[in-house]
Amino acid sequence: TIFAAIGALNLKSEFDVKDFFDNKSDFVIGLDKYQEYSSGSRGEPAQILFEGDITNPKFLKDFDKFKSNLTEVEFISLDANGNVYQEGILNPIKVSKLIFENQKLKEKIETTQNIKITDTNNDQIPDSNNQIEEILKYGFENGLSVENKFSYDPRWFQRYFWYNEKTNNDFTAVFLVLLSASESEDDVEQVRKDIKSTIEETNFSKNIKVGVTGSPFSRNDQLNASTDAMRRSIPIAAGGSFLIILIILRSFRYAIATIIPIGLVVVWLYGIMYVFNFSLNYVTATIGAISLGVGVDFSIHMTMRFREEIKKRATTVDALFRSINGTGMALLASAASSILGFAIMGFAPMPLFSTFGILTSIMIFLALTVSLFVLPSLLILIHRNTKK
Repeated sequence: TIFAAIGALNLKSEFDVKDFFDNKSDFVIGLDKYQEYSSGSRGEPAQILFEGDITNPKFLKDFDKFKSNLTEVEFISLDANGNVYQEGILNPIKVSKLIFENQKLKEKIETTQNIKITDTNNDQIPDSNNQIEEILKYGFENGLSVENKFSYDPRWFQRYFWYNEKTNNDFTAVFLVLLSASESEDDVEQVRKDIKSTIEETNFSKNIKVGVTGSPFSRNDQLNASTDAMRRSIPIAAGGSFLIILIILRSFRYAIATIIPIGLVVVWLYGIMYVFNFSLNYVTATIGAISLGVGVDFSIHMTMRFREEIKKRATTVDALFRSINGTGMALLASAASSILGFAIMGFAPMPLFSTFGILTSIMIFLALTVSLFVLPSLLILIHRNTKK
């Protein structure tokens, strides 16, 4: 039980597509092939938001440094040159370089926005806030395009930049990066920590607010919230079950003896999940609560029968023997049919249902085991000083 408890505490939270879809389906096989031949260059999108004084030339210099430092973060997708993958993606420094590398686009912006765009130090960053503001406003209204080179329409531009048209300020930039391995929630959490650490090391101006978001991180938070709720709900449910048993049986000793086996079922079940490399997700996180319900049912049946028999029999062992041969056999038949029914789910092609069926079968078997072996032992212990 101690080893099982250690394993249960070390269960990882994961959200892998293979846990929810048939591993032989074209979808899963296609994903495997895609990861095999495009490993590290693609992934699930995540966003880093920059709000505030982002039209300051200093911000663009800091952003360029930040973007370069992100290449050291594990699981951030990189291109063939070892830079953060940004093909088809816009970011503040990329927009600035596109303009200075394409004279016609620069002249068009200057004419449309009635402003002169300058770069006195040749770092491909405009010299003033006003110039950067007008570039972003132009892109927001017209997009950025150069014939036979690239074309980003206004809607595409607005995916990465925003400003308050009413107040003509409050600029925001979205820096989109791709995570090449986001199925493991531990890896996602580590990426988030590394990104935040890189943000702190870059030392952006105090006028810049930076946030990390996106589906990998929001899913990680949701899954962690679910598993944390599971961990909190189990002791609460166990406490509630104990109170109900105490009220019904009107005996503290019987209530303790009845509830202990249920706790063992939960610990053993999650220990088995750890040994056989199951992970916690939205489905497996519910197994613990279900095991409480099934375990309480089995244990109460056995305890109630024992209390009836102890009043009629001369010895504790005789009462226990009668209880096991009576109620115990009924529980055995009931558990066997349930185990068989859920075990059939183990052959389902979708791991979502297969995993639930297998774990539920194991849970019912454990609940039966503690009711027929652990609980009788506890009942003997609490009656060792009673009438023989």
